[in-house]
Amino acid sequence: MNQDISRLIDKLFIRRIKNIRDPEAGPQDDYAGTFVKLLERFHKLKASEKVFGEELKQKFMHAYPENFDELEVIFDTKMPGLPAPLPNSRPPIYHFHPPRKKAWASLVLIHGWRQPVLGAVGRFAKYCAARGIASVAVELPGHLQRRIKGRPSGDGFTSIDPEIFLPTLFHTAVEVESARRFLKSVYPDLPAGILGVSIGGWMATLCCMAFYPEYVYLVSPVVAPEKMFEQSDLLMRRRAEAEKTGIGVDAVVEAISQVSPMRNTPLISGNRIGVIAPRYDLVVAYSDVLDFTRLWETQEIEPIDFGHISMIYFYNELFQHIFKSLKNLITNLPEWE
Repeated sequence: MNQDISRLIDKLFIRRIKNIRDPEAGPQDDYAGTFVKLLERFHKLKASEKVFGEELKQKFMHAYPENFDELEVIFDTKMPGLPAPLPNSRPPIYHFHPPRKKAWASLVLIHGWRQPVLGAVGRFAKYCAARGIASVAVELPGHLQRRIKGRPSGDGFTSIDPEIFLPTLFHTAVEVESARRFLKSVYPDLPAGILGVSIGGWMATLCCMAFYPEYVYLVSPVVAPEKMFEQSDLLMRRRAEAEKTGIGVDAVVEAISQVSPMRNTPLISGNRIGVIAPRYDLVVAYSDVLDFTRLWETQEIEPIDFGHISMIYFYNELFQHIFKSLKNLITNLPEWE
């Protein structure tokens, strides 16, 4: 895509998002201490493939073209295995897409921040299913059907309140890993991985820090969230809020860095992680993604001539390109160490 057009699309997105008024946090007596105490829970996260039940497993195993193309799973209350329900989100929602021919892999897909619909990620899940990858698209907390009336979409991912921010991250990691383990229980002999787009890429890296996905594919991933908070126009209001409450921008930046890929390492080998990133990105700097790939020793970064928004919405001509790259990663996975 043309560089000027790519950057214009990013600028228009930033202009629209930065003016959204998110719920403000109250004063924090011991911000750093509260954050560290809550962060201890991250290292105790557990996930299980059994939360979806045997009925869904049987449906998935016998889901051929004459059966169903998509099965939506909506929890009425909090999902088993999760911490307490999120005050800023409805319970988990999943979109299961069984393979339309013999399965050779499975995949959980995580969309980007404040996407109004599953859109391209949902379409790519179906695209993968049609080509033999059993797929599940996850609705992020506070997004889409999980949004609570009166709250902006996905505000938990940028909240400076640790009681909102960290549980949002924790829930996402468990929700994604539980879906991945379910797919692994259905197809035990096939690799089960995660694809994360934009902020979904950050969530995929959290899963790498807490669990053992067999492969991860990152599309234009947010890999330096602390830097985004400190510098991005998208988060101007959040920085002003940090100063207003007396917490201070520096304290929030330091807190976010504790769950940043740039300050942590994965539990899996970096050669199980593929990365594709746009050169003209005005939301996530290409240089940051490049630094991340070197730090985590991932597969070599694959640059592409797009901006952040034009990339994460997966223009149709990108589907084939991304699928080919994803397939190459999966079919060349190393042996477990």
